Amino acid sequence: MSIVVGLHAFGHEAGACVITPDGVWALSEERLSRQKYDGEFPRRSLGWALDAAGVGALADADLVVFDLIEDGAPKVLAALKDRGYRGAIHACRHHDAHAASAFFASPFEDAAVLTVDAGGSRERETGPGLAPSPQRDSHPDFREVQARYRGHGHRLHTLRRTVVGPPYSVSPGVLYGLTAAYLGCGELGAGKVMGLAAHGQPDRRFRTPLLERFDGDHLTACDFEDPLQSRSVKRFLPTLFDGVAPIASTDQLTNRHRDVAAHVQQQTSDAVLFLVRHLVSTARTPRLCFAGGFGLNVLTNSRILLETPVRELFVQPAATDCGIPLGCALWGLHQVLGEPRRFHMETAALGGAYGATDIERALADVTGLVAKQREDIPEATAAAVASGRIVGWFQGRSEFGPRALGHRSLLADPRHAETKDRLNAEIKHREAFRPYAPITLVATADRYFALPAPSPFMLLSAEVRPDWQERLPAITHVDGSARVQTVDPAQEPRLAQTLTAFEAEAGVAVMLNTSFNRAGEPIVERPADALDMLLHTGLDALAMEDFWIEKTK
Repeated sequence: MSIVVGLHAFGHEAGACVITPDGVWALSEERLSRQKYDGEFPRRSLGWALDAAGVGALADADLVVFDLIEDGAPKVLAALKDRGYRGAIHACRHHDAHAASAFFASPFEDAAVLTVDAGGSRERETGPGLAPSPQRDSHPDFREVQARYRGHGHRLHTLRRTVVGPPYSVSPGVLYGLTAAYLGCGELGAGKVMGLAAHGQPDRRFRTPLLERFDGDHLTACDFEDPLQSRSVKRFLPTLFDGVAPIASTDQLTNRHRDVAAHVQQQTSDAVLFLVRHLVSTARTPRLCFAGGFGLNVLTNSRILLETPVRELFVQPAATDCGIPLGCALWGLHQVLGEPRRFHMETAALGGAYGATDIERALADVTGLVAKQREDIPEATAAAVASGRIVGWFQGRSEFGPRALGHRSLLADPRHAETKDRLNAEIKHREAFRPYAPITLVATADRYFALPAPSPFMLLSAEVRPDWQERLPAITHVDGSARVQTVDPAQEPRLAQTLTAFEAEAGVAVMLNTSFNRAGEPIVERPADALDMLLHTGLDALAMEDFWIEKTK
């Protein structure tokens, strides 16, 4: 059985993955460089993954696979050569990597696969083992933005790719990304648009539908050579939204901008549901795997389960480009080498783990903290949170992807609206319109939330049941919804123990769970990162493995 390295470089969210017969190790470069969305060659995460996997050197890998993005292939090949790698190298298309990260990590033997993203490989791009794949009447600069596949066993079969350019060059993923920039959320701020959408109303005065069907695809007309350019935000989008002007910051939001967010959410979600219905009908399966940046749109994911023939849905938790290294490695293992599947993503904890020695070394480098090893970390955490304290939770291997799923989390009491205000003011420093997410045991989820299915990766939205909305204000969004994570004790025993202890303290088996980071920073990875946040924010305590850590004053 082979050792395969997957890389994503020279596009945003660079990272590395190593798959060996013993397991999977994957990490985004930003976690180690501390530069959010770091898009350079992932030298740090590659070195970490090789070391964590017990691979002596890059030269010991049987195959390296990278995706084609932003014409970066020559730079990737040069970087591999500089590191002394002379072995087999294979390139794959960006959306193929997204698809592989979803299907090959899923529990399904057979499934339809959908990828929806704001960008992808250009038609002209090629690399080792892969020829250019221009489609009829397309231009070399056209980009792929969505693709459909049928997965069976250890093979993926492409059903259709969508490439975009003039005159029909905006897809659901591109439109959502453009809207993020248009509303002052930043080019990679799609998650903010999703949170903002609940504060507005879809507006009949805006163009409907925003996305029309062209040859089976939902697209809309655009007059520019590349819709991802910033000028599209200033000159194209106002024509869709009744002349509403773009803004530079969410501080300038008006009700009309909130309505834009709601309108785009509804229209793009409708378009994706159309694609899903067509795909599962063509593939003749009720199972769907979903990846690409749009895979993190929890509102659409829940609608897929409620409003389409899909009965089983797997969304890869690192659905954005940070999941591409995993997809590249899985593509190489199965599509290139033809090896059977041996990996099912039951947990997103594919990153680094740190023991007592690492923690003690980090503690020795700082002052102003007191640490004590305890055997009752779950109970101590539950008691502290129930008393109104906010606790950093640093346990086990870090999560792969943008969601904190109970390994690098901040835990707080959901029963008080002030919890959200304090998180925003003293720790997270993020926009007030964005919601915080709840975490609960899979066995108790139905008591509080109308979930369409278990949600271990926090990728489904659900109504907070009416009798709990006022009792859980810190995690209930303005529209009565919540982005829920469900915890299976078999997968997350320590986190489940903490939730059980919190129920005994507070009378509810729900805690607020948000990512362990400040605005503009990556989620913490190493002990030193977590200690820095404890020292320099309003965080009250840190539960790091078996250590309970507080400030001395």
